[in-house]
Amino acid sequence: MSIVDLLERNHKLFGGKAALVEVDAASERQMSVNDKEQTETTYRLEITWSVLDEKANRVANVLWSRGIRKGQKIAILVTDYVEFLAIYFGVLKIGAVAVLWNYECAANEMNEYLSKADVDVLFFGPEFMEQIDQLAPQYVKKVLFLFVGKRGPFFAENYYDTTANSSSVAPKVLVDDEDEATVFLAVIRGLLQKSAGLSIVLSYRWPK
Repeated sequence: MSIVDLLERNHKLFGGKAALVEVDAASERQMSVNDKEQTETTYRLEITWSVLDEKANRVANVLWSRGIRKGQKIAILVTDYVEFLAIYFGVLKIGAVAVLWNYECAANEMNEYLSKADVDVLFFGPEFMEQIDQLAPQYVKKVLFLFVGKRGPFFAENYYDTTANSSSVAPKVLVDDEDEATVFLAVIRGLLQKSAGLSIVLSYRWPK
């Protein structure tokens, strides 16, 4: 069973039950979720398996409509847990490869990651605006930028607007359990400010 199969199975078996509950979520986030409760200081967001799967399908269909195919690299710089999972599963549903790295890296390290990973699409949140603004001129002609927030930069499409108009039906793409699903990139800092690259590759197969 692949990790995508697991999500779709849980949609069928537990569709109306909570898949993720997030507490103290930022008030400015634009979430299409089942439940949002507000007190003076606390926000609570809950998303069911069916909604998570449908959101992932919308992401997958957006990427597919833009010509993204199996094996292409999609970077995800999003700390919003609900949207991160929707994007991550959406990427995997079309056989693409999710590229992840340390959120605390500087702009020059991001540049190295984007270049070496040969990324075709970058999802990013408002917390990474400063770094992405510095890098965008180099990549705007070859990378599709999708901003996961309310008001993004001129070079990026709005994630919420784009996915809202996309189909929630799963795309029909065959994915092998042994295909590459995720690449984790890291820079190991050593003496004299030298660094070495490290990558970890995971397949679609869900551990038994």
